[in-house]
Amino acid sequence: MFSGLDIDEIVVMDNMSAEQIRAHINAQCFNYFIMTQPNRWRCKIVGNTNAKNIISFIASGSWFRLNFHNIFISKSFSKIPHYQRLLRLVREINPRIYDERIKSIDFSNAKLKPKAHNIKNAKDFLAQIPQKTKIMLNPFVRSTFNNLTFEGWIELTKILSAKYLDFGFVINASFNGGREIPHIADNVYLFINNDDLFNLVALLENMDLLIAPSTGTMHFANNLNIPSIGLYSKTDCALWVGENMDKNRLVLLNKTTKEITPKEEEQIIQEVCKKVEEFFANR
Repeated sequence: MFSGLDIDEIVVMDNMSAEQIRAHINAQCFNYFIMTQPNRWRCKIVGNTNAKNIISFIASGSWFRLNFHNIFISKSFSKIPHYQRLLRLVREINPRIYDERIKSIDFSNAKLKPKAHNIKNAKDFLAQIPQKTKIMLNPFVRSTFNNLTFEGWIELTKILSAKYLDFGFVINASFNGGREIPHIADNVYLFINNDDLFNLVALLENMDLLIAPSTGTMHFANNLNIPSIGLYSKTDCALWVGENMDKNRLVLLNKTTKEITPKEEEQIIQEVCKKVEEFFANR
């Protein structure tokens, strides 16, 4: 995921004990340590290291620790997107220098870059799709409870594929939880990825539009500047909207998948279809 970026070391902590993590941090002798997820477990570990200044969002685990520099941004009421919240942490290292230089930084090259084999995998998959215009649908999600039902996604795909016969529709069927996706139409294709997310990135680069709930695929599309229609909760509309996402193309989901009624889901599907129509009409 971070290939091509100027990073000295990536440490995967999944199989490390608290003592091992602490020892690794102590060996670096950090002047500044930015903690983006200040839960109690992480705060306890990092708070007991030799890191001189720990910059993080205010949390119960960091409140009374003297080596923590905490900033407060309300998750419930602030409309600052998450990526800007992270930049606020960076700013705390030296606000004056940050304010002077942030506007001169060119972020245009900060894009996900698939490798040659990822591009080949995407090309091989696309060889079966004769349609020039392509839309990806990403039904499956682990990061939010607000989504259409599985049946709702099937219905949405049926409607769109029947209306736009000259479009190719790609369903990202990865992580489908064992769900068997039925044959929907001849212009609907299933993409099942392996563990290499850059295969998905390479495929997304060839899409004209993405339709998805609030999930990582939406952020990939945002990074690649691929247009999207997002099915978002009210909280995610504020927290997880990227700089390249059009808020006018967000569809608000007020209820979780378990709470949504068939009538409400039908209305959401109609709204998504309307936004697809508007997108291609104004393209």
